[in-house]
Amino acid sequence: EDAAESREDITPYWRTIKAGGKLNEKFPGGAAAQAEKLIAEGHVIEPGRGKQPPKVKDFESKLLEL
Repeated sequence: EDAAESREDITPYWRTIKAGGKLNEKFPGGAAAQAEKLIAEGHVIEPGRGKQPPKVKDFESKLLEL
């Protein structure tokens, strides 16, 4: 919706992560697709432990206030 209205302050959905830096398995393509997009932007992804999804390494240093 925002993109259709030519808004420039849109946060791409793949940049939103869950608590602890975890990727969201419910995004289009799942956590693997989200990881691919984040890796393309230069982020490092750590594998999940057990049934936990992967997470962004050192995500705290990249957080922005919206």
